[in-house]
Amino acid sequence: TSCGAGRYSNVQGQDCQDCDKGQYRAGDDTDPSSCDNCPEGFYQDTQGQASCLPCLPGEFGNETGLLECHKCPVGKVSGSSESTNCTDCDAGKSSDSEGSAKCTSCGAGRYSNVQGQDCQNCDKGQYRAGDDTDPSSCDNCPEGFYQDMQGQASCLPCLPGEFGNETGMKICHQCESGKISTASNFTYCTACKAGQFSNSKGSAKCTPCGAGKYSNVEGEAECKNCAKGQYRVDNENEKNLKNSCNDCPTGYYQDENGQASCLPCLP
Repeated sequence: TSCGAGRYSNVQGQDCQDCDKGQYRAGDDTDPSSCDNCPEGFYQDTQGQASCLPCLPGEFGNETGLLECHKCPVGKVSGSSESTNCTDCDAGKSSDSEGSAKCTSCGAGRYSNVQGQDCQNCDKGQYRAGDDTDPSSCDNCPEGFYQDMQGQASCLPCLPGEFGNETGMKICHQCESGKISTASNFTYCTACKAGQFSNSKGSAKCTPCGAGKYSNVEGEAECKNCAKGQYRVDNENEKNLKNSCNDCPTGYYQDENGQASCLPCLP
């Protein structure tokens, strides 16, 4: 009798043999002397079979006689069974794992600007929000904001004492001595007023000049000492301004710098 489906014999007097893996022989095949290779897009991982199995979505078979199908690499997909090749994901989309059947848009903090490329993290100084409809690029952080990490969905505000005067900043600048920023996301620093000072970088507040000291110029890092023969008290209710010192009144003197009061002349 003729060899049945999935079996063959190509030697006279030889018993029928199972078709090898990667091959098949259908029940209506009139040539029992050989098996056929599975066509492209199909595979067979078991001996003695009457048919081959289709490659599933996410897989492909680009040659005959396959024992198993190949998985589509990252960035490529096959959307249907029996595929013989995979197609690139469009720019802005990707498949995050091998054997994907569908491309997905790059998530927040990620982008792709090359067809078939996996999604990449946004660089430092950039971001991409979750509701951004353009997944092919990231945006620079606006002025007053920064981002020191990759792959982020938003930027962070510059803190009080800092400023950001350009876009795409990885870190905010600190205000110089004599200048301050009093709130978040400032794009510039303001000079301390006359009568005030800031003696360190990154300050959020100016400090009034203390007793015996004054400042008559904006943006001072240190207050000056009152000169000999002058004084200044540290009293918010005093009429004298913090940007100047008072002369000692008649009958009083001061022979040292930076004093809060004058001394009476002795008899």
